[in-house]
Amino acid sequence: MEAVTIGLPMVFFNAIPGQEEANAELLEQRGCARWARDIHNLEDVVTALLINSPRLQQMSERAREWHVDGAANIVNSLIEILDATNTDEPVELVKAEESIN
Repeated sequence: MEAVTIGLPMVFFNAIPGQEEANAELLEQRGCARWARDIHNLEDVVTALLINSPRLQQMSERAREWHVDGAANIVNSLIEILDATNTDEPVELVKAEESIN
């Protein structure tokens, strides 16, 4: 997903069944990518994009619109949790592996 972060249009080819196929399909539906589903149309997909700079620009914009800053979301959630527990009493932090047991 690094390409989405910087707004880089993508072309998927030979996606591994399962998660990679799901990602290719989702990003194609979102307008961030094209998926060349077989070797016979790979050249056509890439060529069509290279000669159509407005389409590449649109794909780049769609990728940037869809980008989610996961690290910022985690930090903001932690700040909210800490603010909610902001009392005079000490807060006991539990390691992730301890909370599983």
